[in-house]
Amino acid sequence: VPTKPHANVFRAFPQPSPELVTMVDVLFERRRSGDWGLEKLKSYWKNAEALTHLENHEKAAKLAKLMVNTGVAYRACHVLLLAHAFGCKFKQNVYENVAYQMAQTAQWAELPSLVALGRRQTGRTTARLLNWRARSLVELSHFGLLDRVLGQFEEEGIQPDRKTFHVLVSGHLRNRDLARVKDCLGWMEDAGFPMDASTHALLVSNYRSMGSDSVVQKQALGSLQDLGARNATAVGNSLIQL
Repeated sequence: VPTKPHANVFRAFPQPSPELVTMVDVLFERRRSGDWGLEKLKSYWKNAEALTHLENHEKAAKLAKLMVNTGVAYRACHVLLLAHAFGCKFKQNVYENVAYQMAQTAQWAELPSLVALGRRQTGRTTARLLNWRARSLVELSHFGLLDRVLGQFEEEGIQPDRKTFHVLVSGHLRNRDLARVKDCLGWMEDAGFPMDASTHALLVSNYRSMGSDSVVQKQALGSLQDLGARNATAVGNSLIQL
């Protein structure tokens, strides 16, 4: 399981003002207690200018992305929750931008919650968000959950794209589940995405990550015969150059 980046890493990214961080933390806790209505929340925080960052959807979207950079990624979800309660409506690209920032800072654990929040607030989601969610499962080594990914696309009425299948292949390769890798490559072909140079590069890079495990490497090489002559040759030639 990947470790959380050191605090120094986040300092390289733009940061929200300390007052805005405190405001979001305090108002979210008050809101969660259930004893504070919206007007009471607004009256609690005396700085009207700071409150506009939760009342204006453009400011709220920027603040949510900045909150990721504090190293406490769930603050971004808190901003979106508070702003939505204050009447803000967000487009899908707002959730996508926050997801991208979570990925940039390797804060994968909060990504599934963000995707679920976007779905709850807007009634739908996007292929990009579902792909980020799938990537988070890989990065967190939750390989058993990868089998549900394509089903979620189907439930949302969204077609998986090449990126979707590449994420799945990457996860199963990390888990050394070569049978599942071949399944995913077959499903990718059936979905209209034949293997290309990016697929070959993915297979080669993950093959390299198998390191000195000769048994697994031999299994991987043996599996090439099931990829079809053209694909097996392309991947095989790349492996020879390692």
